[in-house]
Amino acid sequence: MNMDKLLRQLVCCPDCKSGLSEKDDALECKGCKAAFALEDGIPLLFSQKISQDPLYQSYKNQYDEDLAGQHEHDSKHIKYMEMGLLEKLSYHVSDCRVAMHTWNSARKLSKHLSTCTRFIGPTAGLTVLDIGASEGILLSALGGNRVAFDISPSHLKHIRGKDILRVSGFAERLPFKDAVFDRVVSIFLFEHVLRPEELAGEITRVLRPSGKAILGVPFNEDPERLFELEEDPAKGAALETQPRGDRKSHKPPTLHFRNFERVEDLTRFFPELHLTKTQYYFYKRKRHFPKWFKTLLRPLRWAPDSFKKTFPSAFAPSLLQIELTR
Repeated sequence: MNMDKLLRQLVCCPDCKSGLSEKDDALECKGCKAAFALEDGIPLLFSQKISQDPLYQSYKNQYDEDLAGQHEHDSKHIKYMEMGLLEKLSYHVSDCRVAMHTWNSARKLSKHLSTCTRFIGPTAGLTVLDIGASEGILLSALGGNRVAFDISPSHLKHIRGKDILRVSGFAERLPFKDAVFDRVVSIFLFEHVLRPEELAGEITRVLRPSGKAILGVPFNEDPERLFELEEDPAKGAALETQPRGDRKSHKPPTLHFRNFERVEDLTRFFPELHLTKTQYYFYKRKRHFPKWFKTLLRPLRWAPDSFKKTFPSAFAPSLLQIELTR
């Protein structure tokens, strides 16, 4: 199965950065002669150096296990967003409790997507890379030449939107040539990766001189909800990832390793880029309040962010987006 012409111009070996040649149903590096498979038209360009690292092997296994139910979880809410009015009404009548939960999750997802697309701005005529694209929900709302990159080929097989190119690999070794993207988007990824400084270096490398990087992370997250990836220094192998606190939730578990309490916690990874725009959103009740006071504030959870942010003593943003340029 042949690669798309544009994608052929963008990709390279993730290790030596040499070009790739197509050979039967596989790709071969012209430099180090490493071989890479094509799966349903998706180039599996995983760095062979990283793949041999026991820490990354453990991480990928944990990632695949924890996100096994993510497709079903996301699809349910996206399907609700695509329903007509009568279909939604019938759904709420047949199962009110589940439907209300689905409606609330779909409402938050819709708000997040609209907030992101407004922050990114028009992308028509541009080449856009989404790192950690999952099933391409955000990319499907953007224009231009769009490339979805994710560690999971199974996510990319369910990609949403037409004409979205797909590549799978490790974000810390992007299999793309230097300075080929006008926009690099990475939403909810820096809290997941093992080596954020390496990911930041790769984003800087593939960004064109006039390009922009748009990043989004959870802001001031509860430390008890973070994971800790331990490594056995004697064996050089990663141990099983364990949560540091009680993580009872209806959502599929996610591997969050770090917290961002200041903008500088994210921008420090990009010494060659400059912060040009910042946005906070999804204001929530502050977590240190006693339970009775949170109950009093509960009716205000439906209030818009513009209202909540006028009361910084009671509400704080839970998500952060920044734009970086050279």
